[in-house]
Amino acid sequence: MHKLNDSIGPLNEELQCSICLDVFTDPVTTPCGHNFCRTCLNKCWTNTQTCFSVKSCLTCQSSYCETHLEPHHRVSRLKKHTLINAVENLEDYICQKHERPLELFCRDDQTCVCLSCTEGDHRTHNTVPIEEESQQKKLHDHMCRWEKPTEGQTSLQHSTDLAHPKLILSDDGKQVSHGDIVHDVPENPKRFDKTISVLAKQGFSSGRFYYEVQVKGKTGWNLGVARESINRKEKITLNPENGFWAVFLRNENQYKACESSPVSFSLRVKPEIVGVFVDYEEGLVSFYYVGSSSHIYSFTVKYCPKLSNCCQY
Repeated sequence: MHKLNDSIGPLNEELQCSICLDVFTDPVTTPCGHNFCRTCLNKCWTNTQTCFSVKSCLTCQSSYCETHLEPHHRVSRLKKHTLINAVENLEDYICQKHERPLELFCRDDQTCVCLSCTEGDHRTHNTVPIEEESQQKKLHDHMCRWEKPTEGQTSLQHSTDLAHPKLILSDDGKQVSHGDIVHDVPENPKRFDKTISVLAKQGFSSGRFYYEVQVKGKTGWNLGVARESINRKEKITLNPENGFWAVFLRNENQYKACESSPVSFSLRVKPEIVGVFVDYEEGLVSFYYVGSSSHIYSFTVKYCPKLSNCCQY
């Protein structure tokens, strides 16, 4: 009688243990997808050895070594699967309610959710891809290592020469308010004539910087950073194309990010102080709710010109 592996032809590799080179006996599968005879595996795999799984697929709910991961990089259907660094307990990354990958993070409830969750209980919540939230937490941790302005320091120095005639600035340059009437001010080519806005006195063209703005009690505000060369003599639409990276509040509870098409977002708790952190080299402008340390919104600045802090009414 011939051994089975001498006569099965093309199926030989499918049924053959790569250790004993014979047909599987009591076959088992390792976490990365390799198949072996149980006895063969026990002989060569000691308790101190591990299987080199490099990635886990949340869609397949399996972990793969580099060899078995290859189809995920090649096959169109598999390219759409969600891959993460290899983990031991894949169940922790699967929604127990919907049995779908936990690919999103709900910023309102501070928890991971799946796509089905966003169609149900989290339908109106602010959700982002887990990778984005992870990146923002890293940015926030980095930001927290920077010294924040202390009592007596000037975190945002305004220049009256840059301010719109309706704005009233405090003597120390730390506060600005809408005066409703047009004040008699000297003509200045740098002053805002149409848009009720003001820039900080000092601009930034490198490094990282952070400032905080108290918005407690305000029913409407715009704040962020602006390109120093923005048009100050015409009515301006706030968006990156016009040199603004800002967020705003309208009607007490309507928040939007000033993208090319404004992006609405919700905040469960109305912020009293908003922190603005700019990483010039990375091209990132991020807004944070000071107090809870929660992330509000981030812009990616593809081209970083000289920037200044900006407040607008």
